[in-house]
Amino acid sequence: MKFDEFSDYVTQRLTGTFEERGEAVAVNIKKVVKNNGYELTALTVCRDGYNVSPTAYLEQFYSKYEEYGDIESVFDELSEIFSDEMYNKNISVDSYYSYDDAKDNIIVRLINYDKNKEILNDIPFIPYLDLAITFRWIADINDNGLASVLVSNSDIARWNITIDDLYDVALDNTVRLFTGRVENMFELLKNRYNYNEYCNIKQEDGQLFVISNEIGVNGASVILYPNILDFCAEIVHDNVYIMPSSIHEMIFIAASYVDNPDYLIELVRDANDSVVHSTEILSYNVYFYDYNRKTLDIVH
Repeated sequence: MKFDEFSDYVTQRLTGTFEERGEAVAVNIKKVVKNNGYELTALTVCRDGYNVSPTAYLEQFYSKYEEYGDIESVFDELSEIFSDEMYNKNISVDSYYSYDDAKDNIIVRLINYDKNKEILNDIPFIPYLDLAITFRWIADINDNGLASVLVSNSDIARWNITIDDLYDVALDNTVRLFTGRVENMFELLKNRYNYNEYCNIKQEDGQLFVISNEIGVNGASVILYPNILDFCAEIVHDNVYIMPSSIHEMIFIAASYVDNPDYLIELVRDANDSVVHSTEILSYNVYFYDYNRKTLDIVH
């Protein structure tokens, strides 16, 4: 079964599943451009009484079908995304059109500048090193995840606000909604992967720290939080090198532990090319924060 055939199959199966329950739905498939220009096939199911729909990206399910050849289990997993528990009747997209209603749910998000030039033509952003600060409106946060909408140029024109005003409000909201977290990587691995049994990191390697937010999603934006870089430098009593491991987190290390920063750049490049998914790459560069000068620069 080719991808187009797979898409048609799940569309018809989902439509039939809801019809058997006596519910008429509109199953829609469209191409969407995600972070870093990565194009995916998005499937949504519009149901009466709900303003928004969960989204399933079909490429990941097709890959499972290709690997295992079990269409039934793949369809069962996909259909779970459109179970009743995944819908929220309380979400109102009408609140997005009024700035007074929307402003408390607008947040900042860091993305790579060069990899997103096309989409940056249509959205408000602020250049930041080799990155871009963008803005999203949160429709819903629940146990199943976060639903958000990318703020566009037409949005801020309708709201009649400046990008600077938008940034001030969005940063305050991001700090409030997504508490920043700085954690020793040694302790993080110990807690996450049962360090004593599986990890080979030595205790003296504990000068690596992770910067993210409490949910670990799009946490690299935490480096924009007021005084966070000073806090990182104070932890290690030194200037710091910062490695963007993904859009979800940064890693930093005391400058005195680094003999050759080119090695850090190589680490970031290798991780991006072999481990990090294309949609989650933030940067191929390494940054240096000078505590005394209060400056963050790209390492050249």
